[in-house]
Amino acid sequence: MDDSGPLELSNRLLTFEMNASNVARAAAVHVAAMVVALAACTVAAAAPRAVPAGTFNGCPHGVLPLPSPLASYAPTVRKVVLRFVATTLAHKSNKPKEFVGARTLQVALVSRWFPSGWIRDECGKTVWERSVEAGVYFPAMDLPHNPIGHCNDCAHITLIASRTANGWTVWGIY
Repeated sequence: MDDSGPLELSNRLLTFEMNASNVARAAAVHVAAMVVALAACTVAAAAPRAVPAGTFNGCPHGVLPLPSPLASYAPTVRKVVLRFVATTLAHKSNKPKEFVGARTLQVALVSRWFPSGWIRDECGKTVWERSVEAGVYFPAMDLPHNPIGHCNDCAHITLIASRTANGWTVWGIY
């Protein structure tokens, strides 16, 4: 018999042991990387969130309960929203003439407004319960000669407002 046979077998065993050792080390490194990634995710989740989409400067703080009934403060909300459109939105726009003639439509409780789930998720139940939405129509953006036809979404937005100690504030858009 040739002596190289058992030596070759032991080399294979040695190679297998080294590979098993490498696999164990790689698994340990992988587990350590997962632990570090999980810790980083935990820290990121605990860190302050960026301004939620749909808000101008983030969710409002210190919102006050809404008076009842809605009809008692809807005219005030309409005035605040139109002032916001004529000042803040018009000043930020590169086409301020599109805001001329804006008018409010409905004013409703956010908690009864179908697409308001994002407000509850991002800003919390208290803000969601204490906010109102006001539809705004912009006749200057509703062009009769639109080549693709009438565009209902082009001329309408919904603004979200809440009452704070400083008065009504418009803080979101949909």
